[in-house]
Amino acid sequence: MERSAARVRIAELLAHVAYEVRQVLDLSDEHDSPGYAPAVIYRYLLPSEKAVITVRRHPVVLSPAAGCVLAAGTFLGLSASGLVGGGGALVAGLSVLLFAACAWFVWAAVRWLDHYFVITRLRLMVIRGFPRSVLLSVFLTQNVADLRYRHFRVPLPWGDVSLGGTFVFTGSDGQRPLKVRCLPYPDQLYLEVYHLAFPHLPYRDELDRDE
Repeated sequence: MERSAARVRIAELLAHVAYEVRQVLDLSDEHDSPGYAPAVIYRYLLPSEKAVITVRRHPVVLSPAAGCVLAAGTFLGLSASGLVGGGGALVAGLSVLLFAACAWFVWAAVRWLDHYFVITRLRLMVIRGFPRSVLLSVFLTQNVADLRYRHFRVPLPWGDVSLGGTFVFTGSDGQRPLKVRCLPYPDQLYLEVYHLAFPHLPYRDELDRDE
């Protein structure tokens, strides 16, 4: 039974990877649509619910592991070419370090592929399916009293580079605020989430029309 569940989980992860590759290469077929949601999300949706917003965390979460791979590979190349002294022992040690860094990157990438921030018209959900299923769910209209966010950017000569944003959902029951970090395109996402969390308040487009 456990082996069967593990095989299903691996198959879902491979399907996620294949979908991401198709999106990157612009090879999506007619069955893919902007409303596409992975199977792991449907496990937690109520019969009357539909995922309105489904995003993964910003790829910047992979930067620590990617940086370790780059650093280990660079030092290994310099050591193997003789530009850095140390002999065979250093090369062997750096090889082990590079292997460990690559394993960490693969682990981080698989976790990133299976970590979602989901908004329906009823709930806000943070879903993580690997290595174990974790669900954090908050009802929007009942438990969210305020929404704040912060957009992190790196200024460069040719323009700002977005590093994602952190959203803070303050509950109406006085509990500890829910903080979700490293979400992509936070400016646009904030408007969409705000409209779903506070449907009784005017949306930006409606304000523009009134003016």
